[in-house]
Amino acid sequence: MEHIARGTIGKPDLLLVVSDPGARGLRTIARIREIATQLGLENERIQVVFNRFRGGAAPVDIGTEKPIAVIPDDSAVEQADLAASPVSLITPGSPAGAAVRELAEKIRQMAKNQK
Repeated sequence: MEHIARGTIGKPDLLLVVSDPGARGLRTIARIREIATQLGLENERIQVVFNRFRGGAAPVDIGTEKPIAVIPDDSAVEQADLAASPVSLITPGSPAGAAVRELAEKIRQMAKNQK
């Protein structure tokens, strides 16, 4: 949030705000969105990613935020961290890995559609 408040990020093509879906995270997302739009970033260029989500489905009550992705809590990520192994090398069946690959594809499609 500091870089946004200081205006040091310029005007990015896409701002991903990664947070947990808890109350504090939602307040932080709202504040980041407010600051970023005040600095001239269009609302549609600000996307939310919920990370380490602990539930079987996407969050139901997340205020006005619609996440571009929900990354589930995944023990494979924790194990990779403990082993000092790159997260990109976690097992292909990892739920978090699959969600991140889906997010990457969404971002690629968004970039493709902007040209």
